[in-house]
Amino acid sequence: MMARFPFLIITTILSQTLLIAVISLLIYFSNDIETVKSYVPVFIIVIVLLSGFVIISLNQLLVSVRVITERNYLKSFLQNTESLIKILNTERHETSKHIQTIQAMLHLEEYDTAREYTDDIARNYRKLQNIVNVGEPALTALLNSKKSVADFQGIEFDFAVKCDINNIHLKKWELCSIIGNLIDNAFEATTANVNKKRVTLEIKKEDNNYLIYIHNTGEKINNKQINEIFNPGFTTKESDNLGYGLYIVKNIVEKYNGSIKVHTHPKTTFQVSIPVKESHSIA
Repeated sequence: MMARFPFLIITTILSQTLLIAVISLLIYFSNDIETVKSYVPVFIIVIVLLSGFVIISLNQLLVSVRVITERNYLKSFLQNTESLIKILNTERHETSKHIQTIQAMLHLEEYDTAREYTDDIARNYRKLQNIVNVGEPALTALLNSKKSVADFQGIEFDFAVKCDINNIHLKKWELCSIIGNLIDNAFEATTANVNKKRVTLEIKKEDNNYLIYIHNTGEKINNKQINEIFNPGFTTKESDNLGYGLYIVKNIVEKYNGSIKVHTHPKTTFQVSIPVKESHSIA
Protein backbone atom coordinates (compact mmCIF):
# COMPACT_ATOMS: atom_id res chain seq x y z
CA MET A 1 0.00 0.00 0.00
CA MET A 2 2.68 2.49 1.06
CA ALA A 3 4.81 1.68 -1.98
CA ARG A 4 2.07 3.10 -4.24
CA PHE A 5 2.07 6.55 -2.59
CA PRO A 6 5.45 7.74 -3.96
CA PHE A 7 4.48 6.54 -7.45
CA LEU A 8 1.12 8.36 -7.30
CA ILE A 9 2.72 11.54 -5.97
CA ILE A 10 5.42 11.57 -8.66
CA THR A 11 2.85 10.82 -11.38
CA THR A 12 0.61 13.65 -10.16
CA ILE A 13 3.46 16.17 -10.04
CA LEU A 14 4.56 15.16 -13.55
CA SER A 15 0.96 15.56 -14.74
CA GLN A 16 0.84 19.06 -13.25
CA THR A 17 4.12 19.95 -14.92
CA LEU A 18 2.92 18.60 -18.26
CA LEU A 19 -0.36 20.49 -17.97
CA ILE A 20 1.42 23.76 -17.22
CA ALA A 21 3.76 23.15 -20.15
CA VAL A 22 0.78 22.53 -22.46
CA ILE A 23 -0.89 25.76 -21.30
CA SER A 24 2.33 27.70 -21.87
CA LEU A 25 2.72 26.28 -25.38
CA LEU A 26 -0.91 27.04 -26.25
CA ILE A 27 -0.52 30.61 -25.11
CA TYR A 28 2.76 30.98 -26.97
CA PHE A 29 1.64 29.50 -30.32
CA SER A 30 -2.05 30.37 -30.34
CA ASN A 31 -3.31 33.02 -32.71
CA ASP A 32 -6.61 33.27 -30.84
CA ILE A 33 -5.59 34.18 -27.30
CA GLU A 34 -9.21 34.74 -26.24
CA THR A 35 -10.08 31.10 -26.93
CA VAL A 36 -7.11 29.94 -24.88
CA LYS A 37 -8.09 32.27 -22.04
CA SER A 38 -11.53 30.64 -21.90
CA TYR A 39 -9.90 27.34 -20.99
CA VAL A 40 -7.61 28.80 -18.34
CA PRO A 41 -10.17 28.47 -15.47
CA VAL A 42 -10.55 24.76 -16.29
CA PHE A 43 -6.78 24.30 -16.28
CA ILE A 44 -6.51 26.15 -12.96
CA ILE A 45 -9.20 23.94 -11.38
CA VAL A 46 -7.42 20.80 -12.59
CA ILE A 47 -4.07 22.02 -11.24
CA VAL A 48 -5.64 22.90 -7.86
CA LEU A 49 -7.27 19.46 -7.67
CA LEU A 50 -4.00 17.75 -8.52
CA SER A 51 -2.20 19.85 -5.88
CA GLY A 52 -4.81 18.85 -3.31
CA PHE A 53 -4.32 15.20 -4.23
CA VAL A 54 -0.54 15.57 -3.74
CA ILE A 55 -1.03 17.14 -0.29
CA ILE A 56 -3.45 14.40 0.79
CA SER A 57 -1.13 11.68 -0.56
CA LEU A 58 1.87 13.16 1.25
CA ASN A 59 -0.09 13.27 4.49
CA GLN A 60 -1.17 9.65 4.06
CA LEU A 61 2.42 8.67 3.26
CA LEU A 62 3.66 10.30 6.49
CA VAL A 63 0.95 8.55 8.50
CA SER A 64 1.85 5.20 6.91
CA VAL A 65 5.55 5.70 7.61
CA ARG A 66 4.81 6.57 11.26
CA VAL A 67 2.57 3.51 11.71
CA ILE A 68 5.12 1.18 10.09
CA THR A 69 7.95 2.65 12.19
CA GLU A 70 5.98 2.20 15.42
CA ARG A 71 5.06 -1.35 14.40
CA ASN A 72 8.68 -2.23 13.63
CA TYR A 73 9.91 -0.94 16.96
CA LEU A 74 7.11 -2.69 18.81
CA LYS A 75 8.23 -5.87 17.07
CA SER A 76 11.84 -5.11 18.05
CA PHE A 77 10.78 -4.54 21.67
CA LEU A 78 8.92 -7.85 21.75
CA GLN A 79 11.94 -9.64 20.30
CA ASN A 80 14.23 -8.04 22.89
CA THR A 81 11.82 -9.00 25.67
CA GLU A 82 11.63 -12.57 24.37
CA SER A 83 15.43 -12.72 24.34
CA LEU A 84 15.57 -11.58 27.96
CA ILE A 85 12.94 -14.12 28.99
CA LYS A 86 15.00 -16.88 27.37
CA ILE A 87 18.10 -15.70 29.24
CA LEU A 88 16.19 -15.62 32.54
CA ASN A 89 14.69 -19.08 31.93
CA THR A 90 18.12 -20.46 31.08
CA GLU A 91 19.57 -18.89 34.21
CA ARG A 92 16.77 -20.35 36.35
CA HIS A 93 17.26 -23.79 34.81
CA GLU A 94 21.03 -23.69 35.34
CA THR A 95 20.65 -22.42 38.91
CA SER A 96 18.16 -25.16 39.76
CA LYS A 97 20.47 -27.83 38.31
CA HIS A 98 23.48 -26.54 40.25
CA ILE A 99 21.52 -26.38 43.52
CA GLN A 100 20.39 -29.99 43.11
CA THR A 101 23.96 -31.09 42.39
CA ILE A 102 25.40 -29.23 45.38
CA GLN A 103 22.61 -30.55 47.60
CA ALA A 104 23.47 -34.14 46.57
CA MET A 105 27.16 -33.55 47.30
CA LEU A 106 26.39 -32.19 50.76
CA HIS A 107 24.13 -35.16 51.57
CA LEU A 108 27.02 -37.43 50.59
CA GLU A 109 29.33 -35.28 52.74
CA GLU A 110 31.51 -34.57 49.72
CA TYR A 111 32.38 -31.14 51.09
CA ASP A 112 35.64 -30.63 49.21
CA THR A 113 33.99 -31.62 45.94
CA ALA A 114 31.07 -29.25 46.64
CA ARG A 115 33.50 -26.41 47.42
CA GLU A 116 35.42 -27.02 44.18
CA TYR A 117 32.15 -27.21 42.25
CA THR A 118 30.87 -23.86 43.59
CA ASP A 119 34.25 -22.20 42.95
CA ASP A 120 34.15 -23.41 39.37
CA ILE A 121 30.64 -22.03 38.91
CA ALA A 122 31.71 -18.64 40.28
CA ARG A 123 34.65 -18.47 37.85
CA ASN A 124 32.64 -19.37 34.77
CA TYR A 125 29.30 -17.68 35.43
CA ARG A 126 28.35 -15.50 32.48
CA LYS A 127 28.05 -11.81 33.33
CA LEU A 128 25.64 -11.14 30.52
CA GLN A 129 22.93 -13.00 32.42
CA ASN A 130 22.85 -10.25 35.05
CA ILE A 131 19.95 -8.16 33.80
CA VAL A 132 20.38 -4.42 34.46
CA ASN A 133 17.08 -2.62 35.08
CA VAL A 134 17.15 1.02 33.98
CA GLY A 135 13.65 1.81 35.21
CA GLU A 136 11.74 1.52 31.92
CA PRO A 137 10.79 -1.91 30.50
CA ALA A 138 11.26 -1.16 26.79
CA LEU A 139 14.66 0.48 27.26
CA THR A 140 15.73 -2.21 29.76
CA ALA A 141 14.97 -4.88 27.15
CA LEU A 142 16.77 -2.93 24.43
CA LEU A 143 19.96 -2.23 26.40
CA ASN A 144 20.34 -5.73 27.80
CA SER A 145 19.75 -7.18 24.35
CA LYS A 146 22.42 -4.87 22.90
CA LYS A 147 24.73 -5.97 25.72
CA SER A 148 24.34 -9.57 24.56
CA VAL A 149 25.08 -8.52 20.96
CA ALA A 150 28.16 -6.58 22.10
CA ASP A 151 29.51 -9.57 24.05
CA PHE A 152 29.07 -11.76 20.98
CA GLN A 153 30.91 -9.24 18.75
CA GLY A 154 33.72 -8.72 21.24
CA ILE A 155 32.68 -5.13 22.03
CA GLU A 156 32.93 -3.79 25.56
CA PHE A 157 29.57 -2.10 26.08
CA ASP A 158 28.61 -0.26 29.27
CA PHE A 159 25.61 1.92 29.99
CA ALA A 160 24.48 4.16 32.82
CA VAL A 161 21.09 5.84 33.24
CA LYS A 162 21.45 8.62 35.82
CA CYS A 163 17.96 10.08 35.75
CA ASP A 164 14.31 9.04 35.70
CA ILE A 165 13.77 8.39 32.01
CA ASN A 166 10.02 7.94 32.53
CA ASN A 167 9.80 11.73 32.68
CA ILE A 168 11.21 12.19 29.17
CA HIS A 169 8.25 13.28 27.04
CA LEU A 170 9.12 11.07 24.07
CA LYS A 171 7.07 8.06 23.17
CA LYS A 172 8.78 4.88 24.33
CA TRP A 173 9.35 3.65 20.79
CA GLU A 174 10.90 7.02 19.88
CA LEU A 175 13.31 6.88 22.82
CA CYS A 176 14.27 3.30 21.93
CA SER A 177 14.62 4.32 18.28
CA ILE A 178 17.06 7.11 19.14
CA ILE A 179 19.17 5.00 21.49
CA GLY A 180 18.97 1.81 19.42
CA ASN A 181 20.08 3.50 16.21
CA LEU A 182 22.93 5.35 17.95
CA ILE A 183 24.15 2.13 19.58
CA ASP A 184 23.99 0.23 16.28
CA ASN A 185 25.94 3.04 14.62
CA ALA A 186 28.55 2.94 17.40
CA PHE A 187 28.86 -0.86 17.21
CA GLU A 188 29.40 -0.66 13.47
CA ALA A 189 32.04 2.06 13.90
CA THR A 190 34.04 0.01 16.42
CA THR A 191 34.13 -3.20 14.36
CA ALA A 192 37.06 -1.82 12.33
CA ASN A 193 39.09 -1.16 15.50
CA VAL A 194 41.47 -4.10 15.92
CA ASN A 195 42.72 -2.86 19.28
CA LYS A 196 40.00 -1.84 21.74
CA LYS A 197 36.32 -2.06 20.84
CA ARG A 198 34.43 -0.03 23.39
CA VAL A 199 31.02 1.70 23.38
CA THR A 200 29.49 3.55 26.31
CA LEU A 201 26.06 5.08 26.81
CA GLU A 202 25.17 7.69 29.39
CA ILE A 203 21.77 9.27 29.99
CA LYS A 204 21.40 12.11 32.46
CA LYS A 205 19.52 15.31 33.18
CA GLU A 206 21.29 18.66 33.35
CA ASP A 207 19.58 22.02 33.79
CA ASN A 208 16.51 21.83 31.54
CA ASN A 209 17.69 19.10 29.19
CA TYR A 210 17.90 15.34 29.06
CA LEU A 211 21.28 14.42 27.61
CA ILE A 212 22.18 11.18 25.84
CA TYR A 213 25.86 10.47 25.17
CA ILE A 214 27.11 7.62 22.99
CA HIS A 215 30.92 7.22 22.93
CA ASN A 216 32.81 4.79 20.72
CA THR A 217 36.44 3.97 19.98
CA GLY A 218 35.87 3.57 16.26
CA GLU A 219 37.42 5.40 13.36
CA LYS A 220 37.22 9.19 13.51
CA ILE A 221 34.55 10.97 11.48
CA ASN A 222 35.99 13.64 9.18
CA ASN A 223 34.43 17.07 8.70
CA LYS A 224 32.87 16.17 5.36
CA GLN A 225 31.20 13.08 6.81
CA ILE A 226 29.86 15.06 9.79
CA ASN A 227 27.92 17.23 7.34
CA GLU A 228 26.52 14.18 5.53
CA ILE A 229 25.92 11.42 8.10
CA PHE A 230 22.41 12.63 8.91
CA ASN A 231 21.33 12.60 5.26
CA PRO A 232 18.95 9.76 4.32
CA GLY A 233 20.75 6.84 2.70
CA PHE A 234 24.27 8.00 3.62
CA THR A 235 26.60 5.28 4.87
CA THR A 236 30.38 5.02 5.05
CA LYS A 237 30.51 1.21 4.93
CA GLU A 238 29.30 -1.67 2.83
CA SER A 239 26.90 -3.22 5.32
CA ASP A 240 23.29 -4.11 5.97
CA ASN A 241 22.83 -0.63 7.43
CA LEU A 242 21.08 1.33 4.68
CA GLY A 243 22.11 4.69 6.13
CA TYR A 244 18.75 5.76 7.55
CA GLY A 245 19.44 5.23 11.27
CA LEU A 246 20.96 8.65 12.00
CA TYR A 247 18.44 10.33 9.70
CA ILE A 248 15.61 8.81 11.78
CA VAL A 249 17.32 9.90 15.01
CA LYS A 250 17.71 13.48 13.77
CA ASN A 251 14.04 13.70 12.75
CA ILE A 252 12.77 12.44 16.10
CA VAL A 253 15.09 14.74 18.06
CA GLU A 254 14.12 17.81 16.06
CA LYS A 255 10.44 16.92 16.47
CA TYR A 256 10.87 17.68 20.19
CA ASN A 257 12.99 20.82 19.59
CA GLY A 258 16.12 18.93 20.55
CA SER A 259 19.56 18.82 18.99
CA ILE A 260 22.19 16.25 18.06
CA LYS A 261 25.90 17.01 17.89
CA VAL A 262 28.98 15.00 16.94
CA HIS A 263 32.31 15.40 18.75
CA THR A 264 35.43 13.72 17.36
CA HIS A 265 37.95 14.43 20.14
CA PRO A 266 39.20 12.75 22.23
CA LYS A 267 36.82 10.02 20.99
CA THR A 268 33.78 9.94 18.75
CA THR A 269 30.73 11.07 20.71
CA PHE A 270 27.14 11.60 19.65
CA GLN A 271 25.35 13.98 22.00
CA VAL A 272 21.56 14.23 21.96
CA SER A 273 19.80 16.95 23.90
CA ILE A 274 16.04 16.86 24.57
CA PRO A 275 14.49 19.86 26.38
CA VAL A 276 12.48 19.15 29.51
CA LYS A 277 8.79 19.57 28.83
CA GLU A 278 7.49 22.67 30.57
CA SER A 279 4.63 22.08 33.00
CA HIS A 280 1.97 24.78 33.09
CA SER A 281 0.28 25.20 36.43
CA ILE A 282 -3.01 27.02 36.90
CA ALA A 283 -2.75 29.88 39.40
